[in-house]
Amino acid sequence: MNKVNNYVSPSVFIYIFSLFTGCTMTSDFENGSSPIVINEFMTRNTPENSQKIVDEYGEYDDWIELYNPGDDPVLLKGLYLSDKSASLRKFAFFDTVLPSRGYIRIWTDGQPGQGKYHADFKLSATNGDQILLSNGNGHIVDQIQFFAESGNPEARLPNVSYGRSSDGNSTWCSQKKATPLSVNEGCFSQ
Repeated sequence: MNKVNNYVSPSVFIYIFSLFTGCTMTSDFENGSSPIVINEFMTRNTPENSQKIVDEYGEYDDWIELYNPGDDPVLLKGLYLSDKSASLRKFAFFDTVLPSRGYIRIWTDGQPGQGKYHADFKLSATNGDQILLSNGNGHIVDQIQFFAESGNPEARLPNVSYGRSSDGNSTWCSQKKATPLSVNEGCFSQ
């Protein structure tokens, strides 16, 4: 008796959906542009975090959230995340679709064996770091730096997420509350 596999690739589903609805799907990142943005991240996620943001293994790992501010779903295959400009392809996105106004979180724990949402690098809150989103041609399509000299060292505070003041906005700040996979709630005022 043969076992039937009921899995359908998200890209196949979106393609069929687009045929019937007239919606389009973006996936060509070769020209250096991307509708996807780095939206929020946390570099010191610890057990003292009152929000208890943990991965599927119960670990308090650092994370990066990406956001699609566009009107069309986007196939992420062909995009990469890294913390080093000399090595832009540290984390390759898999065959998945990010819906319009949708989010995806990648754990930056250096443990890719824990699953497809785990990157093979960690962010350094101690020394500061950078997050680079690039395409297959080596074009950086979005980035944020949080070195001490970069003007935003508050991005390295424990259990405080750093993100856009509102989803997709160009202004970055410490967030009132970490909101991985949901709408940013705005800047923390001191």
